[in-house]
Amino acid sequence: MVHVHDKIVAVCCGSGSQRLQWLGHVGIARYDASNEQGWMQFGRPVAIRNAKGDALAMTDIVCEVLVDKEHIYVDTSRTP
Repeated sequence: MVHVHDKIVAVCCGSGSQRLQWLGHVGIARYDASNEQGWMQFGRPVAIRNAKGDALAMTDIVCEVLVDKEHIYVDTSRTP
């Protein structure tokens, strides 16, 4: 579950071989559910944190640092 500002976005990661940066980009894009262009409003992911507020490396692999349905929080380059 990806938190982007005031919205929670579910993202299926398959085997989880992607980097956290990808997960941040997808969460931002899907913020705008109808056009998947949330990046126009929020820009790009600049940081990703877990539910405890700890920063995660953008280059970490999803399946190596997250468990299924874990919540992450994305900080964006633009604020609403």
